[in-house]
Amino acid sequence: MTLTRIRYNPKGDDIVIHNYKQQNQYEIPVNFLGPNEVILSADNAQKPMQTLLDTKQSLQEINDAYKWLTGVNAYILRLSSRPKKQDEKIARFYAYSNEAIFDCGRNPLDSNPALGVKFYPKGRTKLKIY
Repeated sequence: MTLTRIRYNPKGDDIVIHNYKQQNQYEIPVNFLGPNEVILSADNAQKPMQTLLDTKQSLQEINDAYKWLTGVNAYILRLSSRPKKQDEKIARFYAYSNEAIFDCGRNPLDSNPALGVKFYPKGRTKLKIY
């Protein structure tokens, strides 16, 4: 999801930028710093996750959705301390067989496996995974 970025600031709130460089770009201030861990046990994860996903859902609801997609708990990677100068990172969501990760500290040129998409085609009851 490279249309979402986190601008880590040396002072004050960080900024989550949605729809990066699009006509409908918007920014949300939030303290995004924190440890790398499973979102359900992460310090200061509720507001950053809600801001990142632009939702009011609880961490449990967010984790449940990703656990349904991947079969494992969601994990967040982010900067753990203030940068010396402004530092902008992309928000990347990816999954391996043992984890689903919200990675908010990556370089835009990095690549990882993507999360699959699950859906039911109209009129069918069999699940399709892409």
